[in-house]
This record gives sequence, structure tokens and C-alpha cells, in this order.
Amino acid sequence: MNEPLVRTFIAINLPANLRAAIAINQSQLKKKLSLDCIKWTEPNQLHITLRFLGEILQSQVSALETILGEITPKFNSFSLNISGIGVFPDIKRPRVIWVGISGETRQLFCLAKAIADATSNIGQIEEREFHPHITLGRVKSSDPSDLRTIGTTIQHIKLEQLGEWHVTQIDLMKSTLTPKGPIYECLKSFSLQS
Repeated sequence: MNEPLVRTFIAINLPANLRAAIAINQSQLKKKLSLDCIKWTEPNQLHITLRFLGEILQSQVSALETILGEITPKFNSFSLNISGIGVFPDIKRPRVIWVGISGETRQLFCLAKAIADATSNIGQIEEREFHPHITLGRVKSSDPSDLRTIGTTIQHIKLEQLGEWHVTQIDLMKSTLTPKGPIYECLKSFSLQS
């Protein structure tokens, strides 16, 4: 019998007040970009991905939990801000619309690197370097007119700082893909040093 696969990622989930603040900005952006080609992230799913593992074996989940349980006590909690808006990979070919992260990002980068190094033999290989962000939406079009509209609109938005929060934990998340979009479930949380 084949062992089941679990689609997983490691994340920093946002507090409810910041999700609400982002959702307000996101709804304003939806009005400016009333295009069917953008799949918007549900507000309750807004997060910073530290590492996307993809589909891993069920037996690897407990190994991941052990690794994360060893890493997190080595890191102090830290503060982050949400500010700025942009797109990946660039303004001419927007595929992902995001809001940016500022604050104590040195700790964030160190934590993400420690996780990437310790989990390098589990899940898919991450080829891109870590760029902390919160995905607002994904562009599902290659129509030049759509892409130009998105790029120009994003370029002219100045997103002020939406708020600060204290990161005290990271979460091992399960993602179940459905026709209506992914369903996220927290498998286990890991506390940072306070």
C-alpha cells in the first residue's frame, strides 16, 4: 500500500487584526483591478512562507516536526511590519501580487535559512532565494493588456505601513488543493524564545 502524500509548507501566520487591515487594502485593489485573471488570496490564508515543501510522505511529517522543534528554541521572537506592495517576477510580467515585510528582517532571514538548511533533504528543492512577502493574489493570464494593466496599477500604489506584530511562533501547515482553492490546516506550531 502506498504511503499517503501531504502537501506542506512552513509559515508565519498573521494575527487577525493585520489580516483584516490587508483585506481592506486587497478589496480596494480588487476594485482597481477588476480582472477575472487574478486569483485573490482569502484573508484567513494570508501568511509568510518560510519554506514550501510540496508533497512529502506522511512519515516525513514527524521528522519535520522534530527538526522544527530543535530549531525554534534557538531563535528569539521578533517584530515585523507590513508595508509596500509589488509583483513577482517584475512589473512587465506580474505573476504574483504581494505586500512586503520590514522590521527585524535579519532574524527572519536567519530563521528561514536555518529551516532551509535543516530541511534540505525533505520535499522539493527551492531554487529561488528567500524574499519575505505575503501573497495577495496570483495572475492567471498571459494577455499583454492584462499584464500591462496590473503592472501599471501596482506601480502607482503607495501602500503605507499597515501594522506591526510580534512573531512568537512558526507553523507547519498542510495545504489541501480543491477546485475552489486551497484549504490550509495547521499541523503543529513551534514557539520561538520570548
